[in-house]
Amino acid sequence: MLGLAAYDRDADLIRRLAAFLPIMDASQRMVYYSTILSPEVPEHRAFLLEGLSDKSRSVQERIVERLQYYPLFYQDMERLTELY
Repeated sequence: MLGLAAYDRDADLIRRLAAFLPIMDASQRMVYYSTILSPEVPEHRAFLLEGLSDKSRSVQERIVERLQYYPLFYQDMERLTELY
């Protein structure tokens, strides 16, 4: 399903895949956060920010690499405050 979501970029499928993150292994979560989600899309950006609490350090680092070129908006700061 990850491959299909990466190919189709279907917003509904990407949203539904987020529900499976807890049962994905680190490599699958890495694919989700690094190839399927786009920091330019507000909903994807929210998923990326939530991913900063992932249990895998390498996944967290990849998310930071993806987000480092984008400014944090007020909404992002509010979301981070809620998460942590």
